Amino acid sequence: MLCWVWRRSTPHFSSLLLLAFTLAACQAAGAPAGTQRAAATPAAGIVPSLGAEWVANPQDLTLLPQRGGTVTVRMAGPPPHFDPALISSYLMAAAVTPVYNTLTRCKPGPLMQPYDPWSCQLEGDLAQSWSFSTDNLQLTLKLHQGVRFQDLPPVNGREFTAADAKYSVERYARQPDLQGLFEDLAPSRPPISTP
Repeated sequence: MLCWVWRRSTPHFSSLLLLAFTLAACQAAGAPAGTQRAAATPAAGIVPSLGAEWVANPQDLTLLPQRGGTVTVRMAGPPPHFDPALISSYLMAAAVTPVYNTLTRCKPGPLMQPYDPWSCQLEGDLAQSWSFSTDNLQLTLKLHQGVRFQDLPPVNGREFTAADAKYSVERYARQPDLQGLFEDLAPSRPPISTP
């Protein structure tokens, strides 16, 4: 459980959106291996929520992710690094967004109901759920259990904890380029407590 307290009267939607970009490099333990199919099977070549049709190479949107393999992506240039707390460049975000987890995230287009390319419908990623206090000054996030870091040094596959979330949020708050975002949450660094 992670608890964030605001010093202003009302948190903004941007507060939760900001949390969507604060944690990285986790994956859920026990993800299914092999190819599995989702329950719904759309008509061939049709993206269900968009009503759009693929012109060439229709994609099978019923396939679920599987472990392993290689993804090749063409980018305009190399990312400067892979640390989202240090810079908010497009190249870095494009490189890490598909592989880093966050507390919350915007639903991908086909999952939005109704589809609206100009909005962000939040869903939990590392956060299983969240709630605001009655005075809207405190946000409490309940984190998914069993989420582990990649099995690489220095974290070596250990379980993700509320202390990790706290560290990441506070690290973002210390970055000079991002302090303006956190001032919207509180005039000074917001207090964060963990169990």
